[in-house]
Formats: sequence, structure tokens, C-alpha cells
Amino acid sequence: MLKGGLRKNKSVSYTAFTLVELLVVIAIIGVLIALLLPAVQAAREAARRMSCSNKIKQLSIALHNYHDVNLTSFPAGNFFNYNGNSSTDGAVCGPGGLSGFIALLSYCEQTALYDKIVANKYCYRWNNNDPSGGSTAVTITGTTTAIDSDKTDERNPPIASLNLLLCPSDSNTKSGSSMHGRTSYRFCYGDLPHWSSYSWSVTSGSPVITVYTCTDGRGPFASHKWYGFSQITDGTSNTIVFSERVCSSVITEDSDIRSAFLASRTISSTVITPLAASVYASSGREYTNVSSTVHMGGSGWRWGCGEMAYTGFLTIFAPNGKCMGSSSPTMSTNTTRSAITASSNHSGGVLSGLADGSVRFISDTIDNGGYKAEDSIGAPPLKTSGTSDFGIWGAYGTRNGGESKTLP
Repeated sequence: MLKGGLRKNKSVSYTAFTLVELLVVIAIIGVLIALLLPAVQAAREAARRMSCSNKIKQLSIALHNYHDVNLTSFPAGNFFNYNGNSSTDGAVCGPGGLSGFIALLSYCEQTALYDKIVANKYCYRWNNNDPSGGSTAVTITGTTTAIDSDKTDERNPPIASLNLLLCPSDSNTKSGSSMHGRTSYRFCYGDLPHWSSYSWSVTSGSPVITVYTCTDGRGPFASHKWYGFSQITDGTSNTIVFSERVCSSVITEDSDIRSAFLASRTISSTVITPLAASVYASSGREYTNVSSTVHMGGSGWRWGCGEMAYTGFLTIFAPNGKCMGSSSPTMSTNTTRSAITASSNHSGGVLSGLADGSVRFISDTIDNGGYKAEDSIGAPPLKTSGTSDFGIWGAYGTRNGGESKTLP
């Protein structure tokens, strides 16, 4: 106290961060986040890849159970429906055939869906760009059956979204306004483009499908042909039965190399003729000169359709590479004669299920004989018998090639 009762003021000091110190702390936090984020993303992708592997494993188990029940064979990769109505009725199979996934439904905890499909004689718009445009009833050999082909929800089987068939790493598996049920997974048709020829007509109210020819192919699956373990003489641990392919986001003008195929009619069991060099131009995983008549999408859009564009693949071109198809994926065109390969959004390769039930990750640098979509390929290496000329990738696609190669 000072004389006169006055109090002496004491100065009070406060501590705080300076602006420079605050900026340094923020910068350190930013660096730590930048270092941590890739690790988090990698962990998430590892989880998605494990989930994808488990789904292929479940499909492989379903395939084994199907074989056990049917004793001699797997389902056909693509089979033709002998039922239907007039060609003007929306509730028809369509010319592309039905995929083997339909036959596996009962072994994938989808018995109710399978029973519904069978009860209605498979008569839905499996092979149409608008599966919900059909009628509410179909007449089969004089009997009218009520169906739900006009529904725009999962009561209409072609629209059904089956989680088992969707890769978690593929964002395009969500069914869009087009209302199709997507699939990431496919049947292996081997290393030879094979052809199926048939006609569809209605006589006196009865549907008639005439199958003219279905070549054997080289893989464990084919069109309208049924193979089993007894035909896999290469060994079940040396033969691929399932793999995956990225779903398309569009039906045409698809720029993504991993989902698009280059439409060409110059594909047969004896020749694959390349297109003009300009259509192959790309940057990263994107085509640069995209055409509505060449760069076709629709990949994986129809889980119930047996056309190669939707549910099949060949082991000719390396995984995640450019590939060819015989035509555009439409209702009126059969795209069985194609050379579509496997692909995925997993870094560096694809997951594939072998006939022994195991699942392997196959690198996109796997030996395929060095062949690319830009090459002119004749016979050989295209051939109906003997060891595959498409390297390890081709060997693992054949069921009876006699190869002794193993995955690295």
C-alpha cells in the first residue's frame, strides 16, 4: 500500500501461441493426415478385396453343390429358354440366352427367387434394355401365367440386386435408372471365341427354339453345353471357373478400358482382326477417341443374361487390358463370339475362382503369350484342342488343354 491508501497496480502477463506457432502446428497436423490417409484407404481396399474374395468363394461352393446334386455337370454358362410367347410380348427370354447364375440361385440362398423364375417358365425380359417393359401375364402352350415382368422393383427378377454378385470395389454396381440387376462376376469360357447359332419363333401359340450349333469352346463353361469335373482333365487347381469384370456406367461410348469392349464383327474361332489404330488410343485407363459404335459399355448390366458381354470372359487378353467384342450389347444381337477379358478395380490384377474352390489373385502382368487387342490373331494361336498358346493365362482358362503351367 502506498501512502494515502493507494494500491500499487501489478502488471499481469498472459501466455498464448503466436501466429507462427499456430501455423506450424496446423502444418504438422496436415502432414500427419496426409501420411495416414493412404494407409486408411489401403486398409479399406484390403477389406473390400477380402470381401470380394469371399463372394467368389461362395460362388465356387455353390458350383460344387450344384455339381453334387446334378452328379455330372456344372450349369451351362449360357442356355436357351424354350418357353416364351410371341416376339411382340415383353415377357420373353430374348435371343441372348440365360446365364448360369440363374441355375445357381438355389445354392446361394436365393431359393425363393429361383422358384419364382422357374414357376414362370423363365419368361422375363432378361436380354432387354428395359426389363420392366413387359406384360403382366404370358401364355405358354395354352396356359396363361401371371408374372411381374412389368414391375420396377425386385419382384421383377432381371431387376433384382444380388449382393453376392457385386464387388465392393466397383462403384458402378449400383443399379441405376435403367433398372438392371448388375453383376461383377463372370463365367470362364476358355481361350477360344466360340459361337452359338439358333432361331426363335412361335407356331400355333407354342414357342420354338432351334439350336443349330454350339461349338465346344475350351473352358469349363460354354453356350448350351454342360461340363463337369470329369471334363476338367487339366486338374481343378489349374482351371479358372469364375473371375470378375468392372461394370460399365453407360451402355455405349464407354471410355473405361476395364469395362468397355471394342465392338467388331471380325471375331471367330479362327481369327481376331484388329480395328483401326485410332480406336485403341488411350491415356491411363481411359480411351481418348471414344465412339458410340465401337466403345461399347453395358458390362455386367444383366446378371441373368447369358451373353458374353454381360456374364462371360475369355483368357486371351491379359486382365485389365483392352479387349474385343463381336457386336453391340443389344436385345437383338448375340455377343457370344467375343474376346472379353477379366478386370477389376483392385490394384494390379483380378481375383479368380478355381475349380477346386480356391480363390487366387492374378496379376495383370500374367503371361498371355504377349498378345494384345491391337494384334491380328489367327489359327494358331486360336485352336480347338491342345495346349494354349496364350501363356499361363490361357492355360488356366482351358479345361482340357493338357498344360502343366502353374500360377506364379
